[in-house]
Amino acid sequence: MLSYRRLYIVVCLALVLVSVVACSNSGEEMRRQLSELQARNQADSLMTNDSLALALCEYFDRHGTPNDQMLAHYLLGRTYADLGEAPQALDEFHHAADCADTTSADCDYRLLMKVHGQSASLFLDQYMPNEMLEELQLEGRYARKANDTITSILAIEWQHFAYGLLNQHQDAIAVLDSAYHQYLQSGYDVYAANSVLALIGHLVTINDNASAKQYIDIFESSSSRFSDGQVEPGGEIYYYYKGSYYLNIGMPDSAEYFFRKELEQAKTLDHQESAYKGLYTLYNYRGERDSIAKYAALCYATSEKQLEVSSSEELRHMQALYNYSRYQKISQEKTLEVTRSHHRLVVVIILFVFVGILIIIFIIVQRHRKKIEIERMETDYQYQINMLEQAKYDLAKSYELELSEFQKQKEKEVKERQAVIDGYKMLLSTETTLEKRLGNQDICKHLHYLASHPTMKTKKKDWQELRSMIERELPSFYSSLNNGRHVCELDYHLSILIRLHFNLSEISTLLDLIPAELSRRRKSLLKKWYDKDGSPKDFDRIIQLQK
Repeated sequence: MLSYRRLYIVVCLALVLVSVVACSNSGEEMRRQLSELQARNQADSLMTNDSLALALCEYFDRHGTPNDQMLAHYLLGRTYADLGEAPQALDEFHHAADCADTTSADCDYRLLMKVHGQSASLFLDQYMPNEMLEELQLEGRYARKANDTITSILAIEWQHFAYGLLNQHQDAIAVLDSAYHQYLQSGYDVYAANSVLALIGHLVTINDNASAKQYIDIFESSSSRFSDGQVEPGGEIYYYYKGSYYLNIGMPDSAEYFFRKELEQAKTLDHQESAYKGLYTLYNYRGERDSIAKYAALCYATSEKQLEVSSSEELRHMQALYNYSRYQKISQEKTLEVTRSHHRLVVVIILFVFVGILIIIFIIVQRHRKKIEIERMETDYQYQINMLEQAKYDLAKSYELELSEFQKQKEKEVKERQAVIDGYKMLLSTETTLEKRLGNQDICKHLHYLASHPTMKTKKKDWQELRSMIERELPSFYSSLNNGRHVCELDYHLSILIRLHFNLSEISTLLDLIPAELSRRRKSLLKKWYDKDGSPKDFDRIIQLQK
């Protein structure tokens, strides 16, 4: 028996070790895939494998650190963004931000600032300026915690896009001016010079011409986007700003030069429209009606083309906004359902624990009752022994006094009390030591040994000794099986081994029966001896109850 327990312990330990190794290997593989996906993101590669990103989120939500979870959801958000699914991307960026543990010393603030920066960009695409401002403020806060000066100032500079959508030019000027001076203080002169282009546009719009001239000079003398009197491709809007400045200060000829220069170099409908608008404003200032009509018509036609292009884009944004609201609603419903499922699981677990406690209490009470009953029997047993000794003493005295009637009475009492004691002795022995005594018989140990060494065979004398032991310890066992029917030697040996709690593999080896035959024979004996239909285990239970 000890060897089986040791084998069981070794098997359990081996299974635990295999599980630990498997989990470790799985964790290393998932972490490798997370690093590879992050490398693709940093290389600005197009990411479209949302299945991989979803699997990484599911794994690290259960096994990862807060930084791992934040990175996994950030990469899933980047994947959705590349797939053009803005609502899902925003939801994942928010989830990534929620994963961050900002109270921890090792919180990845650099990643957290990127999460909010990506959210701000998506809100700009969706024309949601107020939400964009919130994300930019958070990006700046965490950039400062990460000691990323450039990003913290960029987060201030980019707020002018949101203020532009809100038509709040003074606020836009304030953040751009602040960003410009912070760039200078930090030694980023190129960034400072490049940032003033948008600032010039807002200043011209509110007719702050003195400040506009100051920043025009800074842009032309310091910006990497302006050289040899030309702006780099894509920056043609500068000509419109400068033309508007000259028109504001009453220099229409200079204004016309820059408006036409923008028109010559315009590559997009936006730049064409702004050039036509500038020329229309110019000729309206001069009062030249033919030119006013001409450029008004051109501005209108360009605006119509621009409207055709932007209408579909606006529709896409509106659809995305609808999808975002709907996606949030679905997400909330799923979260509520998960919470309900969790509550149901908790209730089921509590019920199982409660039932388990009741079962344990029942077992303890039953064992306590049995212990009290045995103690009572032992007390009464001791009392009977004392009374027997007293009766023997009285009987001896009666012999000395030659009191024949008293002798007969005491002899009878001695016999009766001896019978009671013998009954208690047999009952106590049967209750507490029978099974242990059977298992400790030499023949049982010998047969266990033979069963564990299949090359060694049982001998006739082994079975003779086994039958003798059963007849001695369980004298009624054979008659309980016989009961007027013929019991062959094989079936008798099978029944004895089952009664002695040999396991099926041992019985199969000792009787030289294959498992299928052993199972069939037990089921057949159940029907033949007890007229019952059932499983082989039902036969075993009946045999093991025989005394």
